[in-house]
Amino acid sequence: MSRSAIRPLLRGIRNGNMLALAKAVTVLENNLSAKAALLKYLKSAPNRKSRGLSIAITGSPGSGKSTLIAALAKLIRKNRKTVAIVAVDPTSPKTGGAFLGDRVRMQRHATDEGVFIRSLGHRGTPGGLSLATRGLIVCLDAY
Repeated sequence: MSRSAIRPLLRGIRNGNMLALAKAVTVLENNLSAKAALLKYLKSAPNRKSRGLSIAITGSPGSGKSTLIAALAKLIRKNRKTVAIVAVDPTSPKTGGAFLGDRVRMQRHATDEGVFIRSLGHRGTPGGLSLATRGLIVCLDAY
């Protein structure tokens, strides 16, 4: 991906365009050369300062993670704040993408423009956390 292709993504992210954010996440997951360039530009943005809060929730299957996350999202949205939900799931052997798709259990928030939901496959990373997660946090902060 060239610099000229990254610029519209950067503009879109900074202007709150959710489609640009989704495309940037795809770049972070799949394109190593573009990933480095995208993160370089996001990190060096003028007036860049962290505005978001990141919370990680983990637990055994069936322990209520999705229920807790949905309740937190509802509370955050009640206060008119935006929220992003990133679900890191086992990887599909066929597509390399997220296998379970926790967003299915969060349909209540799927049509809310103030909620961004994305599933990432861990792609065999030790510890089960996708390599794209850290870059995604940078993108979300810029968004």
